[in-house]
Amino acid sequence: MARYIDRIGTSLSEATSETEMTGSPYSPLKSGRLVGLIATIGGSAATALWNGGYIKVSSVSFGGVDCYVPFMGAGIKTAPAFNPNGIVQIAIDLAVQVGVPIRAYVKHETADTPITFEAQLFGVFEG
Repeated sequence: MARYIDRIGTSLSEATSETEMTGSPYSPLKSGRLVGLIATIGGSAATALWNGGYIKVSSVSFGGVDCYVPFMGAGIKTAPAFNPNGIVQIAIDLAVQVGVPIRAYVKHETADTPITFEAQLFGVFEG
């Protein structure tokens, strides 16, 4: 069984409501299983700000189950502060099929206004 990693979506969104990531909907290259999600979270400036939120992944092929990748920030990233969790990995086991789209959304759950947030979401697939 082959295993591959592919980028599902990217986001520069600073929205505090669920916003679809760029590249979503994503279509798997092969039918099989989505066995992991990897999110890279960062900011493009020393003044970057985010406190927490999640990336949600959904698909009809998941059988009505959504998957969440939570993330946290550390407030304003004034030098030399660093992001506490720049890479978040989640192990899952969900069915995927070629031609059945996967949708990815990001949401900030914070009372602050997020600034210069950057995220990428990668799927680890077997099939």
